[in-house]
Amino acid sequence: MKPIGLTGRLFLIILATSLTIIVLMGWSLTYSLRTGFVEFVLQQDQARARSLSRFLASRYQFYGNWNFVQDPRVWQEIVGMQSSTPVRHEEATPEQRAGNGWFDLDRPDEINPARVGGTMSPASDAYDSLRWRLRQNWSLLDADGSLIAGRRLPQIGDRVFAIRASQQVVGWLVVPDRRSLVVTAEQGFLQQQGSHGLLIILLTILIALPAAWLLARHFLSPVRQLAAATHQLGEGDYQVRIAVDRQDELGQLAEDFNRLAAKLEQNEKMRRDFVADISHELRTPLAVLTGELEALEDGMRQFDEQAVTSLQSEVRLLSRLVDDLYQLALSDIGGLKFQMQSLDFAALIERVAGQFQERLSQRQLHLQLDLPAALILQGDGSRLQQLIINLMENSLRYTDPAGRIEVTLGRQGQNAILIWQDSAPGVSADEMPRLFERLYRTEGSRNRATGGAGLGLPLCEAIVLGHQGQIQAAASALGGLQITITLPIGLPSSEATH
Repeated sequence: MKPIGLTGRLFLIILATSLTIIVLMGWSLTYSLRTGFVEFVLQQDQARARSLSRFLASRYQFYGNWNFVQDPRVWQEIVGMQSSTPVRHEEATPEQRAGNGWFDLDRPDEINPARVGGTMSPASDAYDSLRWRLRQNWSLLDADGSLIAGRRLPQIGDRVFAIRASQQVVGWLVVPDRRSLVVTAEQGFLQQQGSHGLLIILLTILIALPAAWLLARHFLSPVRQLAAATHQLGEGDYQVRIAVDRQDELGQLAEDFNRLAAKLEQNEKMRRDFVADISHELRTPLAVLTGELEALEDGMRQFDEQAVTSLQSEVRLLSRLVDDLYQLALSDIGGLKFQMQSLDFAALIERVAGQFQERLSQRQLHLQLDLPAALILQGDGSRLQQLIINLMENSLRYTDPAGRIEVTLGRQGQNAILIWQDSAPGVSADEMPRLFERLYRTEGSRNRATGGAGLGLPLCEAIVLGHQGQIQAAASALGGLQITITLPIGLPSSEATH
């Protein structure tokens, strides 16, 4: 059996929630009616009985006896009055004056048995019908308890209301306890309301079904798009994107997916370029070595000191390339070790610069050092030496002959600031952000003709970050490239890894 999909599950959840709310509302309404209907009817009759007692007292005081109610029709008219409180003559409506169960408290002589007959029929609704049936069994007793009007004497459970005239009890109004009659009427009333409620439930279900389905599709449509796009991304299609047409959490999720896909596409391109560049960089010295060895083997070149020097140069180039790759790989996995100790950074720069004096002279490059007498910081001496060597190699390779290299070291707060700049050629603004990408070389004069592999500056960045510093590239005032390095003078630990 095929499992229910996410759309079906969400549809069932929404539908079940709607039906549960409907059922609970119906049950609470039925319970409220069932528990409150009986008490409401009895309280209404109790209030009506008190009002009728006052009315009968006023009539008794007017006539001086109970003779005016001995006619059963008059009694039925009195107990069947629709108004819970008698209305005065000047406040009565024309319908009330027409004899629709109205009596004037100030004019008791208007009780006219002749107008009785069909004026007080039971109401059509359940409450008025019940009230009419209850009042048909009401009785009037005189002060001695003798039956004057009505059908029955008081029984156990009946409620008796005193009728007073001139501060004396002149009679008793008996209201029978007919809870069973109320319950019977309640059942009819609730049955009527239940049929209406069932119709409402059916109509609500008919509305909830398409609404739940549309809501499920609306909420899950972007989820299905995301699932399909994720499948394509897993298959290697890094150009897949999701259209973002909403501002809620699902829209944010789609934007996050697009950023992830773009980053993976960029990383895949960098991986392909990296493999191609590495292959190219390794192929070149290997091809030179192969050519040199074949020339020696064929006797086309003599095996002398010059040949050995040429072979050693290519081997050093190849070794340096492999070592740089190894160092960058260590940096990626956090295995680049840093042994922190106190050292004089100014003396280290001066010492490394002295090692390059001959090569600088060969390229007619003027090196100017602006260093303090001493600048002590916590750092890895071998890594910082490698940093200065890489910067020097970069300037040697890419600076035109008869150019300048200026190195300035200073202190700013708790940081050492190293500014390394050289003369033309420069780097374009578009290429500047990519200088720290691996195997990236700028076009034009700063290319591989001088032997660079594009790993020096990325290694510099790894070393600086390992010292919790910052490195930035910008255009130099001398016309070439300026590298600004910020290193903290003190580190919290004596040993760090990056």
